[in-house]
Amino acid sequence: MKWLKENPEKIHWDALSTNSNSEAIKLLKENPDKISWYYLSQNIHPEAIKMLKKNLDKINKFHLSGNPNPDVIAILKEHPELIDWTGLSSNLNEEAVDMLLQNIHQIDWDSIFIQSTSQSCSTVEEESKENQLRMAFWQSKL
Repeated sequence: MKWLKENPEKIHWDALSTNSNSEAIKLLKENPDKISWYYLSQNIHPEAIKMLKKNLDKINKFHLSGNPNPDVIAILKEHPELIDWTGLSSNLNEEAVDMLLQNIHQIDWDSIFIQSTSQSCSTVEEESKENQLRMAFWQSKL
């Protein structure tokens, strides 16, 4: 981080905005005009969530709704106009799942499976296993 502070012109602010390291958050707080709110909306760090809460007009609804941090779910419950149902459908936080079950007509079933494909699976076999686990998870909830 010292190198980044000494060479701010080298910082990729979008990438830094997703970084949940405390030093990265500190650097973002020192440079609020450089924050990518689109990417910060994905950040799970508690201080990032505090920044988002103070700047609700700047957040990305899709990424905020997919953010599993429990404090984000509280924000969404307090401000339902910020919910992106496709983003929330990819969120496996237990409270997010409860929100979806209370609004079952809003569930984007494709997003439940697209999330696993895009982030965690490197082979077709892994993708299939991940989708089977997600299906079992949802079947246990319905």
